[in-house]
Amino acid sequence: MTPAAIATDLISQFSSADFPATLAAYADQLSLEVLRELADRISRALSRKPGQALILAQVAQAVAERLGDPFAQAMALNFLAAAHNHSGDLPQALALSHQAEAAFQVCQQPLRVTSVKINRVATLRNMGRYAEAIDLAAEARAEYQALGDPRPDFLANLEVNVAWALWQTGDIGAAAGCYERAGQTYEALGQQWAAAVTYMDRAILAEEQACFATAEDLLGQARAILAAEDLAKERAHVDLNLGILAFKTGRLQAALHHLELAHHELESQQLAHAVATVNHYRAQVYLQLNLAQEAIRLAHQARQSFKRDRRAGMLLLSHLNLASGYRQLGQLTTAHDYLNRARRLARRLAAAPTLNEIDTERARLALDQRLPGRARRIARQVLKRLKPLEQPTLALDLRLIEAQSDLMSGRWQRASQALQTITQAAPTALTPALRLQLAWLQAELQTNQAAYVEALAAYENAAQQLLWQHEQLISDETGLDFLADKTGILAGMRRCSHMLATTGRFSLTQLATKLELALELPAAASSPSSPAQPNGQMVALQQRWHWLQNRLESPFTLLDDTARRELDPEQLRQELRQVEMELAELHRRQQAGTLVNTPARATSAPTPAPERPDPGTAVLHFYQVDDQCQALLISAAGSQLFSGLASTRF
Repeated sequence: MTPAAIATDLISQFSSADFPATLAAYADQLSLEVLRELADRISRALSRKPGQALILAQVAQAVAERLGDPFAQAMALNFLAAAHNHSGDLPQALALSHQAEAAFQVCQQPLRVTSVKINRVATLRNMGRYAEAIDLAAEARAEYQALGDPRPDFLANLEVNVAWALWQTGDIGAAAGCYERAGQTYEALGQQWAAAVTYMDRAILAEEQACFATAEDLLGQARAILAAEDLAKERAHVDLNLGILAFKTGRLQAALHHLELAHHELESQQLAHAVATVNHYRAQVYLQLNLAQEAIRLAHQARQSFKRDRRAGMLLLSHLNLASGYRQLGQLTTAHDYLNRARRLARRLAAAPTLNEIDTERARLALDQRLPGRARRIARQVLKRLKPLEQPTLALDLRLIEAQSDLMSGRWQRASQALQTITQAAPTALTPALRLQLAWLQAELQTNQAAYVEALAAYENAAQQLLWQHEQLISDETGLDFLADKTGILAGMRRCSHMLATTGRFSLTQLATKLELALELPAAASSPSSPAQPNGQMVALQQRWHWLQNRLESPFTLLDDTARRELDPEQLRQELRQVEMELAELHRRQQAGTLVNTPARATSAPTPAPERPDPGTAVLHFYQVDDQCQALLISAAGSQLFSGLASTRF
């Protein structure tokens, strides 16, 4: 029989009780050729099906032991180390790597000894042992060069393996150089799929430097190549990185979509460590959506996986995720505990960029603890550590923390200078989340300086940016959660408007609408009243009604992923009826005729307006949420809120 046929038969029998007998039957036909056949299959399976690669490596080990050849046994140990590394069992991969190195040394195979070390660099890197990985890479590079550069692909592999460790220890320039050289080598060798993996790595570095368009282009190229090569695992990792990129650029729904694609593929391949990585980044998106409880649950799941697999670098990030989640829930002591754990681990790993992120979260925690001086000191320390052009988005975040600290301390001039520095920053480094925070802080500063006209414009700018992010979400439920901590923007507008009205100033704003609306107010609109709470309830109930109706009509929406609970249709119907009853009661309580005309589209002829209040003493805001139109009129005498459906006349 041919070596290929023998290998196929052994693989088919491996999981059965007859395998030892089958192996014995082939005793006279086993050879290094059979082992090389298995090696080819292992190489192909490592990326596509790591679980299958592990089985093939175990077959190879059985063949090598039967042969009794030291070189064959060394090869089998190397196969097992690679298979365990790709499957996520890093401690076992590390132990087998040392055994394989010793076995090849006995066989006097210096190139293979170097190859084993190159692969071990990746294992150490994945375990977060960055300094060891960098030292071993230097040793392997020297050994390889002493051999006369016999295998360029080996050196390219070394460049890829050490680049991440270099970046994690703060040497972004060296990491970028490694990826560039590796990609060029793979392209010269015609190994397009390997070059595509370097595109993905380069995209991650581009994101860190706020070059988001470059990152998206590189990821698009990588995904196209990997899809053509049918490399599902690598393609899933591209989807993971597309999700991270979408998250950083404020496209939260797109982030969830890409992360779900990655989760589905990696879970189907039973790659628990990779699924945990996806859940780690899902937790970050959920935090941005104010789904803190779900984020914490996912972060805990990921943390357990990283701890079990001794993936210290990812364990470090999971501590940071949990700290952010507990801070958002107001559990500041627990958040502080996780930040301390993360900081100790980051120092042990010498993970400089992550340490900067941890200290930034410490500064945010200090703000929540009403300790502006401490927050500013921490932010200033991190900014001093950052090199020019290093982590530009994080640098802007730190300057926003400085500005917020100064505002909290009443140091208006210093806050103004900090905000001015941010507005002069490179536009690409200002992510949507940072733009929103900047506009909000500018509004707060101008309000405190009694510049109410400018403050109102800044509040409206913040609201427009907020609603741009909100429009990216297709789920009403997610939208409600996302807006949960943003109510201060509208509260600030209302407060600022009262100040303008009492000084006899007039301002008209058009907030959060895509249509030119003609809003007609009744003559009695300026009478003092304070229906803000019922109207706010009306909006929330309307949005809840839409969400419930949507779930009943289409229960399998995008957000019904594996991270969310199942929904009982009968419970949904009961809640829908309850919401309808509450809406009816709120409508009944609305004053009769408070909205005589609903907003008309720009193409409609406006109805003649009733007498309006004196515009010299009023501030008017009007806006639309779904089919709910609202107007807020603020005058020196008080405020009045009006509400109605775009499709219904009151």
